Amino acid sequence: RGYLFLDPENEVADGRRSLVYRAPLVAALGHQDADHKGKAREEEEAEGHPRRVAVVAKMAKGDCRSHYLLRQEGKAYAELPPHLFGPSEDAQRVVPNFYGFYVPVDSKGRRLDCRARHTACDGYLQAGCAVDWPSPILLMEDCGMPVELQGMKKAERQQCWSLVDTLHASGVVHGSPHSRNVLVQPGPLSVPREQRTLAMPSFRIASLGRAEALWPGQHAGPPTRLARHCFDKKRELDVQLALSELRLWEEDV
Repeated sequence: RGYLFLDPENEVADGRRSLVYRAPLVAALGHQDADHKGKAREEEEAEGHPRRVAVVAKMAKGDCRSHYLLRQEGKAYAELPPHLFGPSEDAQRVVPNFYGFYVPVDSKGRRLDCRARHTACDGYLQAGCAVDWPSPILLMEDCGMPVELQGMKKAERQQCWSLVDTLHASGVVHGSPHSRNVLVQPGPLSVPREQRTLAMPSFRIASLGRAEALWPGQHAGPPTRLARHCFDKKRELDVQLALSELRLWEEDV
């Protein structure tokens, strides 16, 4: 059992489609990064004490389209190749660690989701009608704040571009690689948290509500020619959008 504490004071982003909180979570999360290790931590876990960590909780606004995008984002995280989460300290971490997609239930454990009443919404794809049930919660690793491109060094902009490039090489298109979806935190992540600094930043790309995989986890075999063609077209759009914002041709001022 875990406890997530959401409060307006913990809100860090109020977007068109979602609310994002940096919230404390009290739960048993299993293995974590090296900076969480140590004798005291091991003793605490051995005694069965829960951990208190900061996570990012994302919730949909109260319309069909927002709920659809949040659900799609949860599916995207679940289908991503494991190496994109950076399973080792040496691997490039591309996206935040995914802690699950949690749907609201009533006192009898029944899912509070009335999508059956919205038969004209076309799977929420284009619908803006209001919904009257609580939003699911998508839990992710806290990877910092959106980047500020103004005054950003070219080498750092290239690191941001490498996130998009690595997604594409792994058969994933992001669908919305705006700079607001690229997060920065002090690094490097291979050292203890107290030794990290923004002079050596670590970047991650998030907001995968429009992401698509060339090789979805539920399908076996190589992609068809049509699937490859569609992927290449969407990849081109990713590249155009990311390069137009990152402006890699510009040198440091």
